[in-house]
Amino acid sequence: MKRDEAILRVLLDADRNFIAPMDLAGRAALATEELDARLDALRKRGFDFERHPMLGIRLAELPEGLTPEEIGARLPAERTVGQTIHLLAETSSTNDAAARLAEQGATEGTLVFAEAQTAGRGRHGRIWISPAGKGLWFTLLLRPKLSPIAASRITVMTGVAVANALRRATGLPIRIKWPNDLLCRGRKLAGILTELKIEGARLVHALVGVGVNVNLDRRDFSNELRDAAGSLKLEAERAFSRATLAAAILREIEARRNCLDDASFPAIVEEWIALDETLGRQICVRSPDGRRFGQAAGLDLDGALLLRLDDGRIERVHGGDVSIERASTGSFPLPK
Repeated sequence: MKRDEAILRVLLDADRNFIAPMDLAGRAALATEELDARLDALRKRGFDFERHPMLGIRLAELPEGLTPEEIGARLPAERTVGQTIHLLAETSSTNDAAARLAEQGATEGTLVFAEAQTAGRGRHGRIWISPAGKGLWFTLLLRPKLSPIAASRITVMTGVAVANALRRATGLPIRIKWPNDLLCRGRKLAGILTELKIEGARLVHALVGVGVNVNLDRRDFSNELRDAAGSLKLEAERAFSRATLAAAILREIEARRNCLDDASFPAIVEEWIALDETLGRQICVRSPDGRRFGQAAGLDLDGALLLRLDDGRIERVHGGDVSIERASTGSFPLPK
């Protein structure tokens, strides 16, 4: 797959212009005689190429579906996130599939994508609608050197990465709602589900599940979800390349995955605050312990929500569902 990825990287960089076969083989670090066999293999994956006797070869058409080769070709050759990419036509949940790989010793940065999930889930076991060919449903395996108490940083980092990638790629005003929702104009477009394996006081691995509603239409949502959920296509009124978006997200995660330590994480918190939908607003936090009301005052350095209660006390919230009650004002410095 790495050879095919290298060929595609060169052709994508050429931006649909022709490139001489010898030049293509050289830049992809292939023997010239290997090139035709690799191009044939890529054709079977849905790629199409145009040959010109004088000009050479160019990429003429990309497959409709996701492929590990295209996603990988849109990423740097030297990387951790996405060094190994698995693509499933259908699975119950990419987190479940990634958990099996993790138990088999899969390395950090392993990715599992699925074209469809039959039992996609969000937090608290909620169903995540995952129709075939219309979204990004994937799980990233991380093995960070992080204490379990600081594991919320993983979701915070991923939220910042996904939001920044989608904002840059689509131009949409994507915002983050703690702890794991990404919104556009009040509608949920994406979510993150982080599941941990902990042994004693050690975090063994984290499975970071990401779901992005890319090209879903209104009819793809049930009646009860149509007001609350949306997609990039519906908000921007145009369709998007899922492989391009996937690579954009993965590049942003790669840039931040080593920023989970005490020295680096404050910069992630600053990014989060700039994107936060709830900061300064009166909110309600619902959890198994009941409901709590207060003002969203920021994040602490473990990724917990800082809730300012009516009596002025600050309470750290590690989990729950947030709803916005009303707007407020105020300035919110970073926690010390």
